[in-house]
Amino acid sequence: MFKRIIQDCHNHKGVIFGGAVRDVYLREYNERLYFEKYGDRRIDTVEFKDRLIVPKDIDCALLAVDYDKLMKTLQKKYYIQYQFEADANYLLDIPNENYHFYRYTLLELHESPVVIQLDLIVQLNGVKVITPFVHFDFDVNSLLWSKHSIRVNPNAIPILAPLYGIYNNTCMQDSMVYSILLDHIVSKNATICTPVKKRINKMKRYGWKIHHKYETIQIQNVPYDGVCVLCQDKIDGDHSTFLCKCAHICMPCLVSHYNVLTKCTICTKIIDPYKLKNDVQMYSTIHLTPQSGMSIRVQDFIFTFLHLESVD
Repeated sequence: MFKRIIQDCHNHKGVIFGGAVRDVYLREYNERLYFEKYGDRRIDTVEFKDRLIVPKDIDCALLAVDYDKLMKTLQKKYYIQYQFEADANYLLDIPNENYHFYRYTLLELHESPVVIQLDLIVQLNGVKVITPFVHFDFDVNSLLWSKHSIRVNPNAIPILAPLYGIYNNTCMQDSMVYSILLDHIVSKNATICTPVKKRINKMKRYGWKIHHKYETIQIQNVPYDGVCVLCQDKIDGDHSTFLCKCAHICMPCLVSHYNVLTKCTICTKIIDPYKLKNDVQMYSTIHLTPQSGMSIRVQDFIFTFLHLESVD
């Protein structure tokens, strides 16, 4: 069902973006590794488990002239419910006069019903889809998938290049960003671009390792022979230093007392309290927030769809 919806979007000149592109690449990569090792045999193994990923939502941008054609195609194949609510963070970058947003839930009834959410960004003007999105939550979600290729969203290059330590705007910049980005996907390492706590917790539940480029602190987990400058206890596990690299502070102390730290306790260099607060809160979200699961009740969807009015 997922592949058919993607194909329908592509056949109507849609461009897929977001987590679906990431998950498809991760799936295909692990599928290749699986067949390289086991061939055509079907082995019950936990190895390469990401080859079984099937995304449950699809984000697509397309032109208004193709939107009605796509919906007529989808309505022939699935039960469709239109949902008015939307919390997608990319909506922040969509001027209302140029784009419309639609969220649909598509259901296909089998022995085990299949539900996929489809978010459509409909461009009202022009003859070519122009991706307006610049608020990326994670670097690994910045790929674009058209009918003929997968590439990095051009709007993401200026954001990702310095994040990856690429500061020279050369002809190789796009290729270097693309290569690093794909490496991050296959290793399931996601770097935060725009902090959204709900999305961070979701990625953690799916087994992603989350990284953040802190502005005022450096997090280390290498062995350290000294003691924490605040509690004077031996440091075990993660500890932090400021950019001056003078004081070493255990993370429990930093999380508890960051609001009274206005300067380095050794060299007395001034610390930006606002940036320090943001860094500590981000660390707490990534490392300290308990992971919790969230299940989707397919029965609820079945009840909803069986009471929908018929669609022409």
